[in-house]
Amino acid sequence: MPTLKRLFSILAPYWKTLLLSAVLVLARTGFDLLPPLFQRAIVDNVIGASDLSVLLPLIGFLVLVYALQQLVNAGDMYVRHALGEKFILDLRVRLYAYLERLSLSFFERTSTGELMSRVTNDVNALESFVTHGSALAVIDALRLVGGAVILLVLEPRLAALVLLPVPILAISLRYYNVRIRPIYRAVRARLGDINARLQDSLSGIQVIQAFAQEERELERFSAESEHYYEARIQGMRYWSTFFPGMRFISHLGTVLVLAAGSVMVVQDEMSLGTLVAFLSYITSFYEPINRLTAVDNTFQEAVAAGDRIFELLDEQPEIEDGPDAVPLPPLRGEVEFDDIHFRYGTGDEVLHDIPFGMAPGEVVALVGPSGAGKTSLANLLCRFYDPLHGRICVDGFDIREVQLASLRTQVAVVLQDTFLFNSSVRENLQYGKPEASEKELISASTAAYAHEFIEALP
Repeated sequence: MPTLKRLFSILAPYWKTLLLSAVLVLARTGFDLLPPLFQRAIVDNVIGASDLSVLLPLIGFLVLVYALQQLVNAGDMYVRHALGEKFILDLRVRLYAYLERLSLSFFERTSTGELMSRVTNDVNALESFVTHGSALAVIDALRLVGGAVILLVLEPRLAALVLLPVPILAISLRYYNVRIRPIYRAVRARLGDINARLQDSLSGIQVIQAFAQEERELERFSAESEHYYEARIQGMRYWSTFFPGMRFISHLGTVLVLAAGSVMVVQDEMSLGTLVAFLSYITSFYEPINRLTAVDNTFQEAVAAGDRIFELLDEQPEIEDGPDAVPLPPLRGEVEFDDIHFRYGTGDEVLHDIPFGMAPGEVVALVGPSGAGKTSLANLLCRFYDPLHGRICVDGFDIREVQLASLRTQVAVVLQDTFLFNSSVRENLQYGKPEASEKELISASTAAYAHEFIEALP
């Protein structure tokens, strides 16, 4: 499965922690498999032989095993959860950094709420996979193999009865995976739709209230929530019937062993202690199978979330530095538009054969009706987009051949719609120049006729 392979590949940088986790998992599995052997010895060598002399040593060793078991368990839980949190931290930062590289055209065709869902909800789904899913799958697989070996050694005939339901469980799990995967994919998509609708509504709350469209927007949000509910219910319908069915089949194996084992003990073909140990190991055998089916649920959610995350990481920026891009020196301010043609996406051309220039220090006003291309020219100068034809030069440099950062740090943009970050006034003023001094801040705010009202703020 390509998605699962990519999920494991991005865990490669954490190999040291994974190695420590693997050692703890092996130790934990070994301690999990030891107690039934002590129980067998107590039943046969103490109760069956009416000999209390060996009881205390056996009880002492059993207590030691349980203590070591929980000590290793504590270390395993801490290491796994710390790994999961670090993995999610790095992935979320990596996603954010990648989003910053993508072109404006990507954000124009993708809703903010959808992107937020991928960076938060989908990443959180992977945390469960890393912390619980993958580790528990390894633990249960080891317990399954270890339990099967011990069962075969204790009594091969009873072991055959234990293994009887396994093919049925395996085929059922395969069927479940095929059915549930597209459902979980739909659940993640519906959650993204809810976030997109919520983001649009909250951002446009003034418009909604100004046009008295509260009921209409409520209906839209309710519809998106209903679709998400239906997708979730469809998934619940499958796992709420599948997992109890799996457990019933595994319980049938236990019943078969109890019946056959009772006959063998009565006929002196097996000791009572062996039957007690055998029944304990059946739990160690079937419980991992049942839990693996539940872990599979986590896997399917992680794969669905991983698909959406990798879709984002596979998105290629349309505007980026070329391999031979050079940094711009300090600019004088000469600008030339040479035979510019441009359109957004696959739409009609909004700029046709635009040729004009601006000298350093010259003030140029672009005048025209809405949609004439004024904003498009400003966007092209900042290289938020590239023209279909022609070129734009600053101080003789073609802006497609220079480093984006060196261009944009020398272009001041006053946006048509004012945007403020949710932070202090100072941080907003310093956004384009974080090192600006107090004197520069006051000078800029005074020039913008903002200093007086800023001074009056709390």
